[in-house]
Order: sequence, then C-alpha cells, then structure tokens
Amino acid sequence: MRGLMQTSRRNADDTCFIHDIRQARKARGLSIRALAVAAGVGYSAWARCERGEGTPSPHTRLKLQ
Repeated sequence: MRGLMQTSRRNADDTCFIHDIRQARKARGLSIRALAVAAGVGYSAWARCERGEGTPSPHTRLKLQ
C-alpha cells in the first residue's frame, strides 16, 4: 500500500496517536489484523508502528481516526 508508513523518527504526536489507537483497539477486543482490515491499512506496517518500528503516514492516520 502506498504511503502506509514513513521511516522518519517519531515525534510526540505520533507516539500519542499510536498509543491511543492501540488502547482503543484493545478496549474493543480487536487484533492488529482486525483493525487493519476494518480501517483498510496494511497489517504488517501497522504492527511495526505499534512495536515502535515505524511511523504512520498522514494517509494512514486519516484512515485510523
């Protein structure tokens, strides 16, 4: 998927955004894969974001909001 993840360093906004999405995902009992499918984003790229190995692109952020 184009634009799913950026390789730049995370800033505080990225970290908070990822944390908030992770907490909402867990509260709803969703797996990372289920969230990715529902939002239309790539599973492996989002999993890397949650592990702290990547930063979501602006396009991905919009899809997950």
